[in-house]
Amino acid sequence: ALGAVRFANLFYTVGYFPVLVIAAILLYRFDRERFNVFKLAFLLGLAFALICYSLFPLAPPRLLPELGFVDTQKVFGSNLYNQKSVVSLYNPYAAMPSLHFGCALLVGMVVFSFDRKVLKAMGVLYPCCMASVIVTSGHHYILDIVGGGIVVVLAFSLSKVFPRAKGKLVPVSLGVGLFASNYMGGENAKKTGA
Repeated sequence: ALGAVRFANLFYTVGYFPVLVIAAILLYRFDRERFNVFKLAFLLGLAFALICYSLFPLAPPRLLPELGFVDTQKVFGSNLYNQKSVVSLYNPYAAMPSLHFGCALLVGMVVFSFDRKVLKAMGVLYPCCMASVIVTSGHHYILDIVGGGIVVVLAFSLSKVFPRAKGKLVPVSLGVGLFASNYMGGENAKKTGA
């Protein structure tokens, strides 16, 4: 059982941001159309989640040991999210919606959209594994997973319906990674390489 807990702690850390970055790089390199949908869905989902976190900050179960919840990373693992150098980089009260699950679902949806059976299987297994890990490690409630799923499905749906989003997204000159659609007929998108 301790091995499963350690695996969950490792997967929680390594299976989130690194997977998201690798998926983005591979999509950018090999399938720009899917990358543009992925990018816009990620940014919209992040925006929706940040609004939720600001309006309704909710603590994860791991911060409620008096109710019997265990912070598995603190007790059995790397304790990464409790280190002083990391605490300032994240909001411990951003449990609902779960972006760990939402981003895993987004990656899963995009991976599932490919025709290969192995990718379809990975597209299903990755978000399922993440959902299991974030609940068993005390980072999220099941309802947080539902919220993360709703946010990402809404964001993904919106990214698919923007009339000119496919292959015509250009960076906004803010230096913060925001992107906007190019409504100038697509010529500027070709010139900027987007």
